[in-house]
Amino acid sequence: SVRLALSRIGWAAVPSLIEMLQTSSLSPSNVVHTLILMRTFGGEPPEGVVSQLFDALFQSLDSRDVDVRVFAAMGLAMLRLDPTRSVPALIGLLKDEFPPVRCLASLGLGRMGNSAMGAMPLLAASLEDPDPDVRSAAARAIEQIRATAPDRG
Repeated sequence: SVRLALSRIGWAAVPSLIEMLQTSSLSPSNVVHTLILMRTFGGEPPEGVVSQLFDALFQSLDSRDVDVRVFAAMGLAMLRLDPTRSVPALIGLLKDEFPPVRCLASLGLGRMGNSAMGAMPLLAASLEDPDPDVRSAAARAIEQIRATAPDRG
């Protein structure tokens, strides 16, 4: 209910959500799910909000807490805000030690479509990952990126 209420407030709630994400006073999953709901209800966020979100998510990518990294990766993957900033961060996450983070990175890169063409070599390498979920996510991402390639005939 709180997530739905915050998402209905709209993008004005982002600074408070970012503060919650950074202080870990609220589960990072709740913050990210709220942001995804906002995207659903509120359309495109204003540019200043996009920068704030990226800064908060990028800081969370370096967290020692794997749950924070997982939900930061999910935020980048699901929000699809700015491929020029998201793709390099998601590529970096393909090397994370925790398989769910690598899966979400692949998912996010696939959702970026042709904008993630530069990730293809690392995604191809992920097809050899020891974790079967990572291999599957990488294969799906490769298919999604190829499907949006401009030379696809």
